[in-house]
Amino acid sequence: SAETPVITGSTLSVSDNTQQAAAEANLATTTLTVAAGNSNGSSAALVNNQIASGGATANSGSLGDTPTLGQIIQAPGAISGGSSLAMSGNSNSALGVGNDATNTLTASATNLTTASATPTNASATLAGGTTSALADYALTSVQSASGAPVSASANTTILNNDSLNTTTSGLANSAVAINNNSTTANAVANRASNALNLSGTNASATGAVASSQTNSSAVIANALATVGFSLNGGDGVPAATGSSIAVGGNSVQAQAV
Repeated sequence: SAETPVITGSTLSVSDNTQQAAAEANLATTTLTVAAGNSNGSSAALVNNQIASGGATANSGSLGDTPTLGQIIQAPGAISGGSSLAMSGNSNSALGVGNDATNTLTASATNLTTASATPTNASATLAGGTTSALADYALTSVQSASGAPVSASANTTILNNDSLNTTTSGLANSAVAINNNSTTANAVANRASNALNLSGTNASATGAVASSQTNSSAVIANALATVGFSLNGGDGVPAATGSSIAVGGNSVQAQAV
């Protein structure tokens, strides 16, 4: 016969847990701010140059021939007597990045005038050539990724831990919710955010932004989620009776850029 439930009239929740894995070969935040009443024809340049050749691997549970465990969310499903089980709102993410830059150049003045001499040349050189911006206020970002792969992998399992039992007391007069869980793997060779801000009551200064990205590395993203609820009953005992089971809004995303 089926076992008598040991969980009754209770509330179980394994929810809102977060697991993250991140690997970034080069990470930079550069900021240059010029503030004055009068710029007097001044100029400024901001240059960021990143080279990644060693790859980056973020593993929050791998897939393939030899998978590894990532995020595991489990709780018993054989509950009764108005009990509830929630395994919701959990997130598992992996982020692998070769080069990552946030560059900001800001100049402000009441009179922001153009330079009387030759404007600033903001330049960066890689094997493929030179990238430059020529202006009173110039920002240049150059990124190159090569060599070892950039990869991200995420593996999630959300199941009741008595799903493989051949005999249970079943789910009786209770509710199960497995909703809004997310699994995400993002692999990015190069990413940059460049901002040039010029402001003045009287403004004649010039501004320029130059951005260059090259990549010859493999970029790989894998994501897998196993989400569900499974239960056996017993002799004369149904697997579920007078109960509700909701599995919805769960997401899996893998992106390689």
